[in-house]
Amino acid sequence: MALAVTCGGCGRTFRVKEEYRGRHGTCQVCGADMVAEGEHVPDHDVFLSHSHHDQAVAHAICNALESRQIRCWMAPRDVHPGATWSAAITGAISECQMMVLVFSSHSNHSGEVLREVTCAVDNGVVIIPFRIEDVEMSKDMKYFLAPLHWLDALTPPLAEHVAKLAQRVESLLLEKGRVSTKEPSSGTEDAASPHAEEAPPPRPSGNYIKAFLAAARSLPSMVRSLGNRVRTLPSAARALFFSRRVRRGLILTVAFLVLLGTTGYVRGWGPWHAGKESMFDEIPMVWIPPGEFMMSSPESEPERDGNERPLHRVAISRGFWLGKYEVTQAQWQAVMAGAPSGFKGDTLPVEQVSWDDCQEFIGRLNAKGEGVFRLPTEAEWEYACRAGTTTPFAFGETISPEQANYNGEDTYWNGREGVYRRQTTPVGSFRPNAWGLYDMHGNVCEWCQDLWHDTYQGAPEDGSAWESPAEERRVLRGGSWNDTLRNCRSAARFYSSPTYGNSHYGFRVVRTP
Repeated sequence: MALAVTCGGCGRTFRVKEEYRGRHGTCQVCGADMVAEGEHVPDHDVFLSHSHHDQAVAHAICNALESRQIRCWMAPRDVHPGATWSAAITGAISECQMMVLVFSSHSNHSGEVLREVTCAVDNGVVIIPFRIEDVEMSKDMKYFLAPLHWLDALTPPLAEHVAKLAQRVESLLLEKGRVSTKEPSSGTEDAASPHAEEAPPPRPSGNYIKAFLAAARSLPSMVRSLGNRVRTLPSAARALFFSRRVRRGLILTVAFLVLLGTTGYVRGWGPWHAGKESMFDEIPMVWIPPGEFMMSSPESEPERDGNERPLHRVAISRGFWLGKYEVTQAQWQAVMAGAPSGFKGDTLPVEQVSWDDCQEFIGRLNAKGEGVFRLPTEAEWEYACRAGTTTPFAFGETISPEQANYNGEDTYWNGREGVYRRQTTPVGSFRPNAWGLYDMHGNVCEWCQDLWHDTYQGAPEDGSAWESPAEERRVLRGGSWNDTLRNCRSAARFYSSPTYGNSHYGFRVVRTP
């Protein structure tokens, strides 16, 4: 249990851990002095009901709610050692204010989930069904759930639906008068909170000189085209065109267009904008613009590997389309009519695929005649992953399990431990990088086109695939759900046989413009 502590200055009520009873602190709202004294209140607000098959979705919901300081209870995480499973669950339901039900084909026919729903109804707990599969309710479920308003999450990205769910839960809890879960700050505690709001994603930086040159490159062809058109006009019209007033207007117009193009290049307007989205053959893709970056890690980066040397400049001369998400099992089955994955789910990334399997998938995709698809080169992959950043991760110096799916029991640099999900999560479960790409860190390692080399000595400088000298092994990037953070860094690289696949290996595709 926790304490409900009311501030005498602003009247705001906070939830404070029992262990803080009697301690002095400062209200985070008005700054008034507070003493941790008050009545006991439940430790959690929301009970997450789900089938164990849908644990990845439940974890995504839990992360979204707890990032808003909404306390969740979910099994098996919150079942204490030695406690009776049924007693722990019924006790948690009776104490919570709301239940979120992850509704799928699995939970629809789960006796355990049905008992949880029945217990919630008996205790007058509000139920929000969150539907992740379009299946008809069983008669038992229909008895309890038919009158309720549902939230559907039937299309990717899951993260958008989870965010709407979190907003709805927060709104309902505020209506019910739920106490704030933020604890009053104490002068004896570190000011940095593990639940502090994350910094906004970095914006791609721009170089105005390069931008000006890029926008001005098209001027000669524009002038030539305009001159050719003027020559076809009657003599009177040509004389008017070359008058001083018209020339001045043209100069001002061209200057304005160049300035607009420069600003657009830097700020992300127009066709040069990284993150522009499109759909090709039912695969959502993001535009990655041309540019330069420093590939690999600097000597000062913690836990860097010797195969990441040397740090070198790469110039990507042509933009390309890259999969917004890792290829899902539904997308794989639509092309290959097979199901190789160990973790089952239409929105989960396909895994247990080898490099050769990826090539077969791409070959069949290209046979449809809707564009030229391929694997990204290793340089393209890292360029897109970094999205203009130079830190170990696209989100900064380190990341947490609320930002990616990896072995959360591991930490990197000054990061903190968290949940280890032990399986893949639906694509789009976490926020994207600055260019709109999801799951570039963790979830599944992603195959690249390149052959493996032990270092970057002699690597191409134009971002093309490194296909020589002859070598059997192929490159993998990004880390997986089972990897430590060291292996999920933007610069981390691995290799494997092109004929081998396991539950850690997946991919995303490139489409050339």
